[in-house]
Amino acid sequence: MRTVHYDALVIGLGVMGSACADTLARKGLSVLGVERSPEHDGDGASFGGSRLFRAHPGKPALTAAGRAAARLWADLEHDAARPLFVPTGGVTVCADPAEFAASGSRVLTRTEMRNLLPGVRIAADEYGVLEPDAGILLAEDCVAALRARAVRSGARLQFGHTADPIDLTNTDGPVRVRIGAETVTTERLVLATGAWAAAMELDGMPELSVERAVVHWLADPVPTPAPFVIFDQDPTPFGLFPAVGGRAAKFGRFSTGVLVDPLDPATGVDPATVSDDLAQLRDRLPAVGTRPGLRSTVCRYTNTPDGALTVARPTRRVAAVCACSGIGFKFAPVVGQLVADVLTDGRTEYSSDAVTVCGPGESPATGDGLPTA
Repeated sequence: MRTVHYDALVIGLGVMGSACADTLARKGLSVLGVERSPEHDGDGASFGGSRLFRAHPGKPALTAAGRAAARLWADLEHDAARPLFVPTGGVTVCADPAEFAASGSRVLTRTEMRNLLPGVRIAADEYGVLEPDAGILLAEDCVAALRARAVRSGARLQFGHTADPIDLTNTDGPVRVRIGAETVTTERLVLATGAWAAAMELDGMPELSVERAVVHWLADPVPTPAPFVIFDQDPTPFGLFPAVGGRAAKFGRFSTGVLVDPLDPATGVDPATVSDDLAQLRDRLPAVGTRPGLRSTVCRYTNTPDGALTVARPTRRVAAVCACSGIGFKFAPVVGQLVADVLTDGRTEYSSDAVTVCGPGESPATGDGLPTA
């Protein structure tokens, strides 16, 4: 069996792992990235066509992280020379607009709501809060751009490969990982395995829950609002994404509450779920009708107990990314920068208020906050 050495090994190449591989490679390290799925397989939480980019009212650390992430996505978009972010704006339909007030947002008048959200049914006691700078990240394109830049920076990425169980008890020497016919040694190991992280038992790893999520695309051309819309008042809050980047309009609940075993394969879509979700959309958008063409799929969201973005450090050589699926995608470049910093420099300028770094291998020296310039 051949033994090869890399300065850094990244296991899992969804958006978080790809961001880590990209940043580590751009720091000049030799990087191997390994992903169990085929390169263009899109069944993970990092895919699904689109991801929201919006503010987090009342959470200043996440707001600062969002500003940093916006700059990093813009840099990647420039490097990739193709659109990755579509500035659609976003509207939250809610009962209390103060709850969703953020920098740059404003409460819409009834006339503005009718003009911005044609065909959408809104109750007389509901308000609309507009975030004009919000928009949609094109998920697959973002992941592909991160991977491509990592490769241009010298990283080697392997798809359709899995790593054997890893022994992390030896904290003195390099980590050894068997991958297919090779044994890989490395000074820095990043675990970004999404839902499968819930099956790991690592010091510093919070207890993770894996939630079954169902999303739907409208195959039939149905007029939808130009901004994305979040219906917070509904029994189960859900979102409606416009058709952007050649993708169909999409809708789905933000949470189903259905927990699954991370090791079980994703099952098919339950017809009853499709019927319930469609009824909820039709109540808001009557033009959908009773039998629109739909494409539905199941994926798994991995959540920390408090919804925080977390990087577990079981040893000083290892970082395990536990990003909350509900908000994590847009922060991937920030998490990638943080992980690369702590594994190479032992410190980071990125605030632990935005991303919790915990465990025996936690770096004691972290920055005072996210840069905002």
